[in-house]
Amino acid sequence: MDELVKALKNFIVRDIIYIIGGASVILGFLCLLKRMDIVKGASTVSYLYVAGISWVIGYCVQELFSLLHIVTTSSYFNLPDYFRWLLGRSYERLVGEPWEVIFPDIPVGPLRHKRVSKRLHEADMIIREKASADNKADRERIISLMMVGTTIGPCAFLSSFLLCLKVCQDLVILFMKLLSVFPQPDFLTLVGSFRQFVFDGALFLGSLLTSLFLIILGWIKAMQLAKNTEDLFNFYKDLPQKPQCPLEQVCKKIANS
Repeated sequence: MDELVKALKNFIVRDIIYIIGGASVILGFLCLLKRMDIVKGASTVSYLYVAGISWVIGYCVQELFSLLHIVTTSSYFNLPDYFRWLLGRSYERLVGEPWEVIFPDIPVGPLRHKRVSKRLHEADMIIREKASADNKADRERIISLMMVGTTIGPCAFLSSFLLCLKVCQDLVILFMKLLSVFPQPDFLTLVGSFRQFVFDGALFLGSLLTSLFLIILGWIKAMQLAKNTEDLFNFYKDLPQKPQCPLEQVCKKIANS
């Protein structure tokens, strides 16, 4: 029962991350279209529907950026060349040790990827069966933080792109008013347009910088998770399996049947 509760809790936490990321994209789109008023007065059913759409958007954005190798959710990966140095330095500053490839005993060659993937699968089984509750809790926290970086980071990047379009739109409107293409505006109208331009510009820069930081954080947490997997595998691989109580054995048989 405890394991089921923990699994549900982790699942809910990751769902919330997807919803937050997808909602940021939707809000960026509404901001571009100047339809933020839709949010006001929406019914509970509408909010639930939007939450579901946000989950789908957050998941799709994460997978898209993973396919483009901008972020990673894989257990085994190669650091992208375009910011390998930055990731290595950032990992060393945050974790306190230099980054090294996992399982260096496996020789470099065409079969390394297959052998490392096989060992990682074996490591997951060993960690699931032998690791302590504290080790598993630390591991889940690393995974949750990695999900924040790999989901909300790309979603914030898309939101910043939409906000960039909004800033360009504000700038065009401001120049058109200054050139009197529109009916001659008064001073307060110009000040209002300028304030809107500054606000959207600050929101765009904040969203862009946050997205870049979260993407880097996602990579660092993925690197930390890989190291955690290697360390736990090396520690637990030669230890005897923890004895299971009869109830756990029955539950495991039912799950496997």
